[in-house]
Amino acid sequence: MKKQFYLIEHAFLYIHKNNGFEQHQNGSLGIPEKEYRTIEAFILKNIEKGIQYLCPGYHKFYGQILKANQYVGVIETRSGVVVEILPKVHSDDLGITRKTLLTMLSCNRSIPIKSFDFTSLQKARLPLLDIFIQMFCDELSLLIKKGLQSEYIPREENQRFLKGRLLVSQQLKMNYIHKERLYSSFEEYELNRIENRIIRTTIDFLIKKQIEGRLKKRLREFQYVFSDIEPIKNNKDVFKSLILDRKMIIYEKILTWCSIFLGLESFSSSVGDNIALSLFFDMNRLFETFVFHNLKKANPSIAITAQDNTKYLLENPKGFRLRPDILIEKTLIADTKWKILDYGAPFSKIAQSDLYQMYAYGKKYVDVNTLCLIYPQGSLPEDSFGNEYLYETGLKIKIIGFNCIEKKIIGIEKLENLLA
Repeated sequence: MKKQFYLIEHAFLYIHKNNGFEQHQNGSLGIPEKEYRTIEAFILKNIEKGIQYLCPGYHKFYGQILKANQYVGVIETRSGVVVEILPKVHSDDLGITRKTLLTMLSCNRSIPIKSFDFTSLQKARLPLLDIFIQMFCDELSLLIKKGLQSEYIPREENQRFLKGRLLVSQQLKMNYIHKERLYSSFEEYELNRIENRIIRTTIDFLIKKQIEGRLKKRLREFQYVFSDIEPIKNNKDVFKSLILDRKMIIYEKILTWCSIFLGLESFSSSVGDNIALSLFFDMNRLFETFVFHNLKKANPSIAITAQDNTKYLLENPKGFRLRPDILIEKTLIADTKWKILDYGAPFSKIAQSDLYQMYAYGKKYVDVNTLCLIYPQGSLPEDSFGNEYLYETGLKIKIIGFNCIEKKIIGIEKLENLLA
């Protein structure tokens, strides 16, 4: 039975009344109560830590629900049920949705997917977990072609011949009766170094996942290549001691994948008692990085910086550092908000707190006379954007959109039009 499902941002998980699975076209998903309670326990545990991957709520027809809100990614229960959570973009095609998400992820340095073929929609029709594992396999293939690195590993053994240096104290202790043996220490040049052991551990971890047969076959082939390498029993702090010198820099990307899959390093990765794998990405952060990257690419002659931190809200004493998302030519500040606006409501339901925040930027950055809030276009028509509001004489804010699929700003013709 297929155990891979999807949940679209703003849709929800609920308990299926017949204890089965029901995938809705709008992106909602019904699952058995046991699976629901497993995911619910994981969500509530992380809410206690201040992270809300899914939002608990109530629906008049379905009862208790877990609503997808700000985070997208993958979650897998130990019983093998995989739920991928995808962003709400203006497309009913899951392949286009995944492709858009992967393109957004490629702009962030925390995940090494720049070598992925983004032109292949067929690849993007695979479930998200399969795509990530495919990237891992591709990266590992490149490493193997370049050659796995060995190192001298210290050993201590009790042998019939002297190899290396005799350890006198251990010799007296271990070979008091068997004087024909020699307890010695030596070094062997072998592949069983920590980096290769991490990769072997990751292969063993991934081969148990609910993925397509072709990927399982590739992982088994890698498992054979790494068969003489010991897996790591406790990987909790293993990455902290890693230092990649010039010779080992070829391992950088594959070790990043390993740390992501083993739950050691990612945007947000954690494992619960009955959760086998979880990998979540904050869409607010992804959207901010994506917009910044594409603005710079489309406007190479304009000075665009991210997360400027030169100003403070309080001057004496200095405190509460301001960090606008994007500063353009020191005369324009833009903040990105991953939220679909409602143009039928007053002020399009722009959050009042966001307007206060932008006003503070406008007062502290004295050369700035135009502020921008950038929202995803979603399914809204282009003429929904371009509204302008006046704070006071000389300080205005403009509402513009960004088409994530076409990677372009909406509501103005050119970025230069906003500059003083």
